[in-house]
Parts: sequence; C-alpha cells; structure tokens
Amino acid sequence: MTMHHAEMRLRLPQKPYLSIRDMRKGDEPQVRKLLNRFLKATSDLLPEFQNDDEVSHWFFPKDRVVWTYVVEDPTRPNKLTDFVSFYSLPSSVLKSKGSSDSSQIKAAYLFYYATNPEPEVELTDKDVASSEGSTKKKKTLIKERQIALVKQRLVALVGDALIKARDAGFDVFNCINLLRNELFLEDLKFSKGDGLLYYYLYNWQTRGIDASRIGLVML
Repeated sequence: MTMHHAEMRLRLPQKPYLSIRDMRKGDEPQVRKLLNRFLKATSDLLPEFQNDDEVSHWFFPKDRVVWTYVVEDPTRPNKLTDFVSFYSLPSSVLKSKGSSDSSQIKAAYLFYYATNPEPEVELTDKDVASSEGSTKKKKTLIKERQIALVKQRLVALVGDALIKARDAGFDVFNCINLLRNELFLEDLKFSKGDGLLYYYLYNWQTRGIDASRIGLVML
C-alpha cells in the first residue's frame, strides 16, 4: 500500500457524526450515571465512580492530558446520551545516527466511554413469527438487535473521538480490546497490535474474564 492509498483509506470526515461537544462543569452527574450504568451492563471487572468529584478528577478536560466529549439528546436540551474520552501519551522518537534532532509521536489513547447499553427494540410481526412463540428466542433476538444498535452508536461515537483527536494534532489513536471495543475496531479500521496486556489483581481471587468483559482501563 502506498502512502497515498493509506491516506485515502484512513481519511476521516471533516465534521463529527453526532452533536458532540466538550464536557463542561455541571455535566459530572450525568456522565457518572451514564458510565456506571454502561459498565455494570457490559463488564464483569469494573470500577464504580461514586461521586461527581471523582468523575471531574478523571474526565474533566485538561489541556494536553485528557479530552472528554458528550452528546446531547437533540429532543431534550441538556440531557446527555453519550460520552467519550481519550488521553495523551506521547512517544519519543529515537535520534537517527549522526543527528541531534529528536521528536515525538503524539499518541491519543481511548479512555472510558458510555452509551445506552440496552436501547429499546421493537420486534416486527416477522420477528415474532420467527421466534415461534418462544420467550427465550424473543429475548435472544432482542439482545442481538440491541448489540447491533450499540455497535452502530459506538462506531459513530468513537469515530467522532478520532476526528477530535485529529483536530487536536494527534498523529495516532490507540485502544485495546476491552470494554465493547470489539464492536467498532474493524469498522473504524484499527490495526491489530502485537502486544499483550495482563491485569494482576493482588489479594483477589476471580475466575478468568474475557477481555470484552473487562471495564477497567489502566492509565
């Protein structure tokens, strides 16, 4: 792949998909509720954000440290439906032989995000007929439709984070395969890395947890 083809393939839209804005003072209670609900519904290993000061400490935008954006319900002013955050962790470029110049790769890392984990789903008459009157089949079908809607929303939400990171001057955007990241990695053209990340929980015993059920992001 030539550089031109790579740039064409990875080119981002000029404007965000959603009505996204910077997090501001007063958003902390809604962000906390959104995040706690999302984590509890999707994860087996997760932190619980207990108060607004904690949310402000971790997520309120700080220059050159963390960026956080929220989405408002277009039909209900000031009602937040989503939020997404990322932080800066630049890497130093080694000096080339015979050169005294050094530079950095400005890298953004996906932090926490949240959306409605269980959006409303209405089954059609065809769906009901295909379930053959089985309650279990109906629940399975509803769950599949909910996952599809969550995926669609996260592709738009994290896609907006990519656009914001580009506009903030970042060179690369990284994330790992926990939370519900597997739902958008392919659609947003993330490349798979070759590293492994292990979590060691001292003085705790737990069964093995799949990466998709981990809701704890190390910083």
